[in-house]
Amino acid sequence: MAGLQSSKGVLVSMRVRQSALSRDLLVSVGVFFVLIAIVANAPAALVAPLARRCGAEFYVDQATGTLWKGELKGVRAKGVMIGDVAFTTHPAALLRGRLSLDLVSRRGALDGRASASFLANGEFRLSDARLVFDLAAADEYLILGEPMTGKVRAEVSELTFSPRGCVHADARLWTDVLAEPARRHDGEALDLSGGGACAGKDLVVALSGRSGDGAVRLTLRVTPRLSYTLLAEAAPARLEIADTLQLLGFQRSEGEMSMATSGIIRTVGS
Repeated sequence: MAGLQSSKGVLVSMRVRQSALSRDLLVSVGVFFVLIAIVANAPAALVAPLARRCGAEFYVDQATGTLWKGELKGVRAKGVMIGDVAFTTHPAALLRGRLSLDLVSRRGALDGRASASFLANGEFRLSDARLVFDLAAADEYLILGEPMTGKVRAEVSELTFSPRGCVHADARLWTDVLAEPARRHDGEALDLSGGGACAGKDLVVALSGRSGDGAVRLTLRVTPRLSYTLLAEAAPARLEIADTLQLLGFQRSEGEMSMATSGIIRTVGS
């Protein structure tokens, strides 16, 4: 009898603990969804101040909607007018420890759409992106010693970075950045195309193109510290094109010419 009473006491104690755990779980879930509701109804105007507190400096002319779904009009970063950016947050992703958004940008230097995720481990992921960027807006950077013109078109299946560097990259790119410089030096305009992939922890973008004036290859390597090296290689088909490239700083080597530049990529938070 004493053993039976002891077993009953254990069962009662277990039921009490299970009941307490159930109440605690319900309270936690309730608090979570209350917080979600508060965030969902917070105005979108808080996006820029919150981002600046995290070190990303960008500014907006006007914000409409909420943190859940809204639009930032006149987004500017480092003097570049990005455009109007509409965003939609996915609530279910928060349960998996990530902030996921669908983004649409228009009426500025950046046009297109993408999905972005910020993971709890510090990773940032861009996926399903179809973007076009006006290179003339990035007037801090030069190509062949001149301000950049033209556009870059990117189709990004996935681009994932962690605090340690490149994790995964699968992207296709096209640009006519050399079209205007070629015309100014009496050459044929040519387009460059290629892809982006991880090489260790670095991101490497390799582009190439060919015209009647010869072939060109551009290789951009970006390190986890956002330092970059750009290697330009050319195989000119005409002597006058080779002479022009030499005046621009290219070095001759076994029938080809090359020039390397390096620097630091300035982000919106630097």
